[in-house]
Amino acid sequence: MTEFQGKAVDALREYNPEALVITEESEAGLYRPCFQVIVEDITLKKEMGRRYRKEETLEVTWYPPEGEEPQQKEIPIQLVLQWIAKGVKTEAEREKGKLVVRASISQILFMDEEEAALMMKLLLGLRDHIGEEGEDGDLKL
Repeated sequence: MTEFQGKAVDALREYNPEALVITEESEAGLYRPCFQVIVEDITLKKEMGRRYRKEETLEVTWYPPEGEEPQQKEIPIQLVLQWIAKGVKTEAEREKGKLVVRASISQILFMDEEEAALMMKLLLGLRDHIGEEGEDGDLKL
């Protein structure tokens, strides 16, 4: 679990303590109310010298209780996610019986080559599949 994902999980649990929060791909819609918080995309890119940019996108899916429309929580969920860190951007998409909110953050990190290699290794371990390495050693999962 990334730090961003962990903060999102904690904030959503505080916002709605009755809802189950799942952090893995599953049949989350079977449990209602439920949040599913998945790391959708994460990249680490060297910019210059010791400066790296880490970008991460979470997909937060809200499965409301039976009889409740998912869009009723659209703005509050976006506000909760925007509150967890400075610079979080959100966008929501309504789907039948659920609400999908994507939360993105971009961070500047300063680290040497060893630290960057360790972070890349840790980021690769977050996903079941290995991402592609792009130009200049960029990492994309």
